[in-house]
Amino acid sequence: MSASLRRDGATSGRVCREVVFDLLDAGVRRAVTVTLSWTSDDPYAVVAEFAASRGPVWWVLGRCLLADGLDGPGPVGVGDVTWALCPDRPDRVRLRLCSPTGWAVFEASAYALEDFLLATWEVVGPGEEPAWLAVPDTPGCLLDGDGGGRR
Repeated sequence: MSASLRRDGATSGRVCREVVFDLLDAGVRRAVTVTLSWTSDDPYAVVAEFAASRGPVWWVLGRCLLADGLDGPGPVGVGDVTWALCPDRPDRVRLRLCSPTGWAVFEASAYALEDFLLATWEVVGPGEEPAWLAVPDTPGCLLDGDGGGRR
């Protein structure tokens, strides 16, 4: 984890971990290195960079989705990304990614993902995310001045 001091005196931080995911393809497991990145500047998002033969592939996942998937027992997420603890191996998490060009199913260590998640919570705890966002406090701020809003 790296950290720096923000103007308001709060420490911002970044957490990165490499985790080996197993790609499940027609009954064959293939190890894929995935770099998980999180920053307090965008505290809701986890970027997963999959090392692929044609170059890296990035997916942006919700940090709360990762946490919910580790709580088990059923699947979480709707649509493009779903997580679930493996029913026969609660120390493993199954991730399903869907895109317009296809889908993939991965398994990874629940312990490695929990370690990553806990490291992010050391910087910004669950429920503290809004205090870290650089968003105007009120919708009116978006419409005042030269903000480009309608009048």
